[in-house]
This record gives sequence, C-alpha cells and structure tokens, in this order.
Amino acid sequence: MSKRKAILLVLGSFVLLIVIGCAFRVAQVRLVQRGKAARFDDFVFTVLDVQLESDERTGTLCVVTLDVRNQARRVPFVFDPANFVLLDDGGKPHAGPIAWPLGPSGREKAVGGVLPAGSRRSFFLAYPIGGQAQPASLRMTSGPLGDFLEAAVYGRQEFGLAE
Repeated sequence: MSKRKAILLVLGSFVLLIVIGCAFRVAQVRLVQRGKAARFDDFVFTVLDVQLESDERTGTLCVVTLDVRNQARRVPFVFDPANFVLLDDGGKPHAGPIAWPLGPSGREKAVGGVLPAGSRRSFFLAYPIGGQAQPASLRMTSGPLGDFLEAAVYGRQEFGLAE
C-alpha cells in the first residue's frame, strides 16, 4: 500500500469515527428538570414555571415561563418563540407558541425580543394543548441542520415540565 493510500485510509477512518460519535450523541436526549439550567453556546435556559390556563379562543393553554441568560460579551441573542416545541405526555408536538401578551393578572408578558449581551430576561410561551393532554417537556429546535450541529456539540436536551 502506498503512503498516500495509507494516509487517506487513516483520515477516512478518523472522519468515520467522528460521524459515528456525533450520531450517538444526537440520538441521546438529556432531560433537564424544571428549575435547572441548560447551557447552549453562550446562552443559559431555565424553565421557571408551568401553568395551565383557560382561554376562550383556544381552550386550555400551557404557559411556560422560560428564563434566558445571555452570557456573551458582545453578541445579542434574538429570542424566537418559534424555536421551542412543547411535547405532551403522549409525545405529540405542539409547535409555535401563540402570541399571548396578557396574562390572567392583566400584566404584559414578554413573548419574544432581543436580549443584549450580558443580560437576562424571562419569556412566556403559551401553547394551546387541548383538553386531555398534559405538558411533558419543552424542546428547543433550530431546523434539521442546526439541530444536528447543536446536538453534536451540546447534546440533545429537553426541559422537563413536571414538578
């Protein structure tokens, strides 16, 4: 075997091992309990509270209070509620929280926005879940390619919503 073929074989084997390792990491899901922080890059997410509330238009709403800390030194974080999917106890996804600017107390609740570097803010995500479903977990998503890359670096994490 020539030296060139041997080098290509070693490099190909190395790349294959990396791909296999990433695939195993992507397949694993770590459940982060409510009140515990999960780090993604320079951002830390914590589910602070979960409430079931009645809404005349949509029926039962699951309102998740999510604390977000931007630990970056210069980069702002654009919080997009559409990047969070609620999973119920049957595993059914409830995508894209609805705009829900007023809570039961009448106070305005933040549903999206820009988080400057070094700041922290709570966001409120409201998901219509129907009558019988119970919220089980919250998954952060950023599309198929983004999910794979984030999972390869940080592992897949879901936020448990039960107490």
